[in-house]
Amino acid sequence: MEESVWPDDVYIMQFRYAEAIFSHELAAYYHDLSDREPLSMTLTLQAGKSSSRLNKEGIKVYKVKKELFELGLVEIKTNYGNLVRSYDKERTICDIVRSRSNIEVQDLQTILRTYFRSKDKDIPKLMRYAQSFSIAGIMKDYAAMIL
Repeated sequence: MEESVWPDDVYIMQFRYAEAIFSHELAAYYHDLSDREPLSMTLTLQAGKSSSRLNKEGIKVYKVKKELFELGLVEIKTNYGNLVRSYDKERTICDIVRSRSNIEVQDLQTILRTYFRSKDKDIPKLMRYAQSFSIAGIMKDYAAMIL
C-alpha cells in the first residue's frame, strides 16, 4: 500500500507569499512555546501591503512598519522539515504581547510561561525588542509575574 503524502501548507504559503513572515501563534508553536498547533496560520506583512486575499483564505494577518518588519527574522523548520521565514523567540514573545487582545488568554499564559521558564531565553534581547515596540513596561510586568 502506498503511503500518502500530506502537503506542507506552511511551506506552500511561504512560496505563494514570499514577503510574508510567519509569526505570533504559529511562530510560538514552531519554537515549542506552545504545544497546540494554531487553528489558522498567522503571519506578518509590512505595513501598506495588501492582505485581502490572505484574509479571505482565513489567515490571520498582522502588519508592522517597515523599520521593524525584519527585526528578529530567522528561518525555522516546519513539521515537514522545510525552511520558512519566521521570527526568533524574543520577537515572537513581543508580537504575542503586542497582540494580546487578539490571543486567547490560555495561549498567552502558556506561551509566556514556557518562554520565561526556558533555559535558552535571552532577556536582554527580549527587552531590546520590547523597547523597539514600545512595550518594555508591559514586558517587565509579565516577566515579574512569571519569574
